[in-house]
Amino acid sequence: MKNVLSVFDCFGLLASKVAPNVFDLSSGQYHVSLRDQIVRGRLLVRDLCAVNSSFDSLLVVGAGAGGLAVAVEAAKRGKRVVVLEASGTPMWRQMSASRRYVGPFMYEWPWQFSRNQEYPPKDLTIWDHFETCPTLSAVKPSTAKEFAGQILGWFDAQSLACPELHTAVDVVGALQKRVQEYLRTGFRTDQSLDLSDMSWRGEFTGPLNIKPEYIVLAAGMGVENCTLPHHDGVEAKKEEDPFKGTMFWEDDALQEHAKNGGDIVVIGGGDGALQDVLRALTNHDHPMQTLEQLEKCKDTAEQLERVREQLQTIDSQARLMAGWSWDPSEWRVADRLCREVTAGLAVQACVRTSVIECLRELDAGRGQKVTLLIKETYFDKAYMLNRFLVHLIHQVLEHAKHGGEADKRIGFDLRTEMNVQGVQKVGAEKYKVHCLKAEEIVTTSFDADYIAVRFGIDRKSIPGLQMVHLRGDDQRQRTTLSRLPLPFVV
Repeated sequence: MKNVLSVFDCFGLLASKVAPNVFDLSSGQYHVSLRDQIVRGRLLVRDLCAVNSSFDSLLVVGAGAGGLAVAVEAAKRGKRVVVLEASGTPMWRQMSASRRYVGPFMYEWPWQFSRNQEYPPKDLTIWDHFETCPTLSAVKPSTAKEFAGQILGWFDAQSLACPELHTAVDVVGALQKRVQEYLRTGFRTDQSLDLSDMSWRGEFTGPLNIKPEYIVLAAGMGVENCTLPHHDGVEAKKEEDPFKGTMFWEDDALQEHAKNGGDIVVIGGGDGALQDVLRALTNHDHPMQTLEQLEKCKDTAEQLERVREQLQTIDSQARLMAGWSWDPSEWRVADRLCREVTAGLAVQACVRTSVIECLRELDAGRGQKVTLLIKETYFDKAYMLNRFLVHLIHQVLEHAKHGGEADKRIGFDLRTEMNVQGVQKVGAEKYKVHCLKAEEIVTTSFDADYIAVRFGIDRKSIPGLQMVHLRGDDQRQRTTLSRLPLPFVV
């Protein structure tokens, strides 16, 4: 009798698996945009159903974009699904963010399809038809709050058609401890999860227990590290009250301070830091607006189109290499090549004029600048659109110094290899950021009216690690697979 080899798609399973029958969509993942979370969740359900089509129940912990996508996709396939959310509403983190702009494709520039934010895409000559995919109707980037509202509206409509899909909210206190204990011990001993006393979203009132065959953790990336030690001008005082910046998904006062002439200091070399730099330097809410303004000049638009394919290749190569290597030098290479492209653009008079017109105009006699402090010599994981625009502005302003072209515009100071020591408060909304440059012993200080700290996620706060207690080796092996590029839509 011949052996028959069964072949299954398994990247979605292996990149997310953290324990027997437990998958984590959040912690340690490499591609973390809202769209990426949706795609990752749908791929997981697709592959899970292919491997075990007979399973009938699924528990989803967390009601963000990824968790909701998992829940609907599984429910549409006939599975019994329970979603647990600690806050009072799904998508709560984005629901409170009216100053961050998002879109499923806005950061895929220089690819041409990045201009339209409808999801899934409507052009069937390029894309397939996606029946159960979350739907977004906005053509332009929208606020995170508006984005979340559309996702939530889609989820509620889908839930009405799925009687076996239930969502509990406000799972905190004793209820949260009950769930966490189940994740640690009860699930492994084949017990049922007691869902009594839960607050259910919609008309469902319970009671309900579930003994899920699989658990999907989608409880978020963890708490962002936006804290710096207090500094007294001589040294950092870690035991005293630290400086606490505003988290990425919270509404901040950065643009108000920039509009009023304040000096802005941004700390960090990743994507969040670059977004804040662009918001401070320009009057725009998101980088697509900056790009569109640059393209209003025909000559500048032609120059940008001339390098678009080159930037596309640089970005594609960096993303692909990042999936096959832990060496961060791939981002260093991409950053260097992008900087060289922007240096070539900056010598063009039309490009300089267009870039300078995007920058905030200064009141007569008053100077103002944005300072970006990064620990490395290059921008780390950042979308090409943000990377390109920040480098372009920096190169243009460096070139314009000699001719005084940008004297009436906000300045930009980019400092690399800066180890931030702490923040000293010197007055009402007046600060000094103290740094130590690599291989130097003298501290450098920067004045600030507003400080944005973008250090990324505090690993100790990652929900998935707290629930499952992954070992370091397990985490690294799984995260290696999660670095592989995701499809745009599934």
